[in-house]
Amino acid sequence: KMGAVGQKDKALAKLKLICCDFWEVLKRRTVRMGHSTSIFILFGLPTSGKVTFPTTKGNWIPVAEHIIYGEGELVKQGYPPMTNPAIDELTALCEIAAEKYRTVQSLEGDLVRALEVVKKIRKKADKLIWEIMQELRFGMRHNTKSNQRRVMKHYGAEFEYYPKKNTEEDSDI
Repeated sequence: KMGAVGQKDKALAKLKLICCDFWEVLKRRTVRMGHSTSIFILFGLPTSGKVTFPTTKGNWIPVAEHIIYGEGELVKQGYPPMTNPAIDELTALCEIAAEKYRTVQSLEGDLVRALEVVKKIRKKADKLIWEIMQELRFGMRHNTKSNQRRVMKHYGAEFEYYPKKNTEEDSDI
């Protein structure tokens, strides 16, 4: 999942860069060619041209889709298409970012489902472990303490020793 998240983040960062470039070039072109600032609305911008950024990374995909739609509408109205960055470049990056985003969302869903399964069987597993350890302790009740610890360590038990206590393995006190 870590690799998929990294790829998603890179794709969304590129998408953000292209969207910001697109807006900046659009604003300069509008001034240079004397177009009405009302065309900004087609690209999700106010007529002032002030850019507001999405609050989450995943929101850059709808922003890019809005820009793609706006460019299509503008070209239909007879305006020249943007060339740097070109809408084809933005479309390709939008598709890649959307795919990476969906992949991560799917992986996160898989993780949630796996954790739910673990949660369901956790109580049963803990109870089984407790019963096995009780049976093991009962079966070794006549052995020395050091032998009991050695066998229980073999079965995965971990011991913590308190300070100033005798921790010798062969101590039977």
